Amino acid sequence: MSKARVYYFKGYDINSDRILRSKRMATLKWIKENRFAAIMETGKEIDTSALDADGLYREPNEGEAQTPVMEPERVEEVDSFGKRTKRRFNLDD
Repeated sequence: MSKARVYYFKGYDINSDRILRSKRMATLKWIKENRFAAIMETGKEIDTSALDADGLYREPNEGEAQTPVMEPERVEEVDSFGKRTKRRFNLDD
């Protein structure tokens, strides 16, 4: 069987005004087509039979339940004065 490489990815959500990190992995083709940024250090080689028709990876234990594609992550932002600050979204300290 053929193999594929999948990655977690992140992207900007205009509705919530924040950067989100994926909960599911996807192929680079899917990530680029949907204008997200691959997190290259998360790459994992899988069997292509584990991909859905779009190129999203379904973990073997996911069953039939749909896993949301994106979740909030810790991001680095620049305020109006150019000072770098770290902020967490939807996470308690």
